[in-house]
Amino acid sequence: RFGNSAWGIQFHPEVDEGGLNSWYAEGGRALAEAGLGEDDARAADAVHLPGQRSLSEALFGGFARVVAARTVAA
Repeated sequence: RFGNSAWGIQFHPEVDEGGLNSWYAEGGRALAEAGLGEDDARAADAVHLPGQRSLSEALFGGFARVVAARTVAA
């Protein structure tokens, strides 16, 4: 968060296993260019994906609470 209005993230908290599978189907070249193999990337996914949903809910829920607390002048 920066200031009162700007929010940014550098990852995709909404991603789930299906989303990852589509990325792998389309992104093999990008992995290779980064010096990673799909097996290594999927091993990292297996570590982090189980907590992804709760992280996503916390992040988006926090954002929603900030937005809901704001009042807009007419």
